[in-house]
Amino acid sequence: MNLLNQIPFWKGTRLRIKNPEVSVSFYEKFFAMKNVHVLKDPENKKDVYYLGNIPESEQVEAGSEEGNQFIKSANYTLIELLHDYSVERSDDFFYNNGNVEPHRGFGHIAFFCQDLENNCIELEEQGVKFKKRPHEGRMKNLAFALDPDGYYIEIIQRDDNKDFKGLPYNLAQTMIRVKDPKSTLDFYQNGLGLKMIGSKHFEEAKFSLFFLANSIALDNNDNNNEDFFILMKTLFHPVLEITHNHGTENDDDFSYHSGNTEPVGFSNLTFLVNSIDATKETLDQNNITYDVINGESIVVKDPDNYHIVLLQHFS
Repeated sequence: MNLLNQIPFWKGTRLRIKNPEVSVSFYEKFFAMKNVHVLKDPENKKDVYYLGNIPESEQVEAGSEEGNQFIKSANYTLIELLHDYSVERSDDFFYNNGNVEPHRGFGHIAFFCQDLENNCIELEEQGVKFKKRPHEGRMKNLAFALDPDGYYIEIIQRDDNKDFKGLPYNLAQTMIRVKDPKSTLDFYQNGLGLKMIGSKHFEEAKFSLFFLANSIALDNNDNNNEDFFILMKTLFHPVLEITHNHGTENDDDFSYHSGNTEPVGFSNLTFLVNSIDATKETLDQNNITYDVINGESIVVKDPDNYHIVLLQHFS
């Protein structure tokens, strides 16, 4: 698949949530996000809340036409919270966070912060639950918090010398696990236009990490930095982290959980394309299966069956 002539833009990561009031408030209060739009679908009993780390000067009213245009045009990668109230859920129900066997797949989202140790202390004092604090475990330079639905949130110290639009936090990553990095990297680089920032291989622990980003993420940054981990800490826009556990590519019976069969959790990654019609034509020419939703968006699957939603760019 080749969509490069349409310059796809990674627009969002969508997660299913139980209670929008609780989840939206959580991300706004603790991670400086703003609800820029709400897309309501009462017929199918599904609502989507779009949140981003947006400077005050660029904020729009959620639910307005301006907000609708913002999510289809502005150069920000968002968190999309999907509230599906078509199914009754018990009080003790939790969505699949992607990190428990045998349903691992999606890993986490991440935020950069100003002061890792103190920010985590403040978050915990305010009631945020932690899976790993900065001083725990072997990795002292990061922490993992839990959101209200149990999704993992990695928290990372960012570069003190860079301007992050005056925001105390900015979205840093989405991580997914993949079976075969070769086919996955081809899909996201050659199919969806993401750029490789760098990779790291841990032979003793038998896993590798690959980091991809929208081209805009590298604008005005020194992409020649030999240590790409240092480079990433200077970026305002997030990266897609691809995690490969060595040997899975050789196991014909192995697969990761996409989040879209029971138990559900992670929903999809969203990309903007300049023309839905041209995208359909490209997919048809390459005999790639896809679904059309409401005539406005297309759903394809990556090599691990994670769902990718292609949405018409607003211009």
